Formats: sequence, C-alpha cells, structure tokens
Amino acid sequence: MSNGKPLLVLWRNLYFVHALVRDELNERLAAEAGCTLVEHDLMAWLAASPGRRLRMLDLARRLRITPGGLTRVADRLVERGWLIREPPPANRREVYAVLTEPGVGVLRSARRVYARVLRETLARHLDARELDALAGLLAKLLDGLADVYASESPQRLVRQGRVL
Repeated sequence: MSNGKPLLVLWRNLYFVHALVRDELNERLAAEAGCTLVEHDLMAWLAASPGRRLRMLDLARRLRITPGGLTRVADRLVERGWLIREPPPANRREVYAVLTEPGVGVLRSARRVYARVLRETLARHLDARELDALAGLLAKLLDGLADVYASESPQRLVRQGRVL
C-alpha cells in the first residue's frame, strides 16, 4: 500500500465492523442477559483471572477505561451482588475486584448471548477458512503492537488462556 488511502479505508472498515458488532453486543446483552458489554467484559476478565480477582487499576487498563469510569461500572455490579471490592489488609490504597458466584451465573448466561451475536454478525458472513485467516491476521497485528501494551498485551493474555 504505497499511499495512505487503502490504509485509511482498511482502518475505517475495521473500525465500523468493530462499532457495529460492539453496539449489537451491548444492545443484546442488556436486553437478554441484564448486563452491558462493559459489565460483561469486566466480569469476563475477572473470571479468567486467578481467584476471579484483579486489582481495580489493572482491570481499568484491560477494559481501556479510566479508573473513575471503572468505579461507576463496579458500583453497579456491587449493587447487584455480582462483584465485591476487597482491600488487601497490608495495603489500604489498593482495591481488588472479585467476581461473586451470582456474577459467575450472570456471566454464563451472557456468554451464550455473546456467542450468538458473534455467530450472527461475524460467522454469518465469513466461512471457517476466512475466519481463521482473519484471526491470524489480527493476531499478527496484535503481536506487532505488543510493545504498546507491554505486559497487558491482549495477544499475550490470550496465549496464557486469559481471554474474555
């Protein structure tokens, strides 16, 4: 791609696919599972973590939201009983988010909705070979961008089995 136009078109297409699928996920999760996409993703990161717990700061980084934004999301989940906050005894400035059993149940239901939306949006338009090719290309891009993410590289976390 010698000039920027094909890259710009590629980026816009990738952006719009992401936006359309994200919006559909958010709408369907809210309607069918009782949680938003960011709430689902928060619970999914916790479920994939040892002890179903993460420091709030690490969780905010993984969700790509501000600590203040995470606090608001976490407050809603605490009210519903899906999450508890746990300060370690030795460090009162640090707080962990911990997924509760009711949260695990909600996440299980939400995962079925999530998978169905992905089948209806992505798998409906691409065959298995195309999906594999796309997955490989995106993994390659994530590997190339890993320096940006350092230890929180999405691809590194996927390889460790810590995937949303």
